[in-house]
Amino acid sequence: MMRIGVIPPQNGLPATIQCLRRHTDLPVGELRARLVDARAVIDFAFERDVASEVRRCRALLRDLDATGATVRVWESVEGSDDEEVPREFLHNWMRSLIGIAKDTRDDMHREAASDEG
Repeated sequence: MMRIGVIPPQNGLPATIQCLRRHTDLPVGELRARLVDARAVIDFAFERDVASEVRRCRALLRDLDATGATVRVWESVEGSDDEEVPREFLHNWMRSLIGIAKDTRDDMHREAASDEG
């Protein structure tokens, strides 16, 4: 799982909260508390539909960039502490997931075609 945290720009807390409200259903008070405590705001498990989760994450990152906020990323592995990673790690990880999903989909199509033939 990847966890996204945000450091709002100076005097940009309202705009950052407004941006985050478009991407999460957390109440404003909880968002504000997480931002003040520099905690993760949104988690991406990338377990369901990988392509839609990647699109959702990329949209969040674009919107946060537009506010001037600093984005923090943590990799969360079950059974261990969250580890902060560079944003580029997140981008590379998402590219890998899309590649794996595409390969899996292609394999399924090949298997289905061979079963029919």
